[in-house]
Amino acid sequence: RRALRHPGLGWLGLKVQHALARVAWLAVGKPKLYRSEGALRAGHDANYHQFDACGRCSMRNICDGFHSDYADLFGTDEAQPISDVPLTDDPLHYIRDQEKIVEPEDRSWAL
Repeated sequence: RRALRHPGLGWLGLKVQHALARVAWLAVGKPKLYRSEGALRAGHDANYHQFDACGRCSMRNICDGFHSDYADLFGTDEAQPISDVPLTDDPLHYIRDQEKIVEPEDRSWAL
């Protein structure tokens, strides 16, 4: 409610948030910050969680796990850890070599 009476506080709060984000980028690096934020949002905002098999999976550092609705409905017993490749921290592990199709109307911004 205070922000409604003092609209400048919303603008100031946004500027402070941006400044703190820049400091964090400098302190830990942008890629690491993005990954930690992504993991936090996957668990907190999207309700994804890793389960028993995930702890033995080579993709555990780049995978969000199962959505809680899926786990609640079907369980996680069918999960099979990926173990025939080394443990990876590379978030582009799968997407790097995928063929990308860009529609003509999207070429101006997507390429």
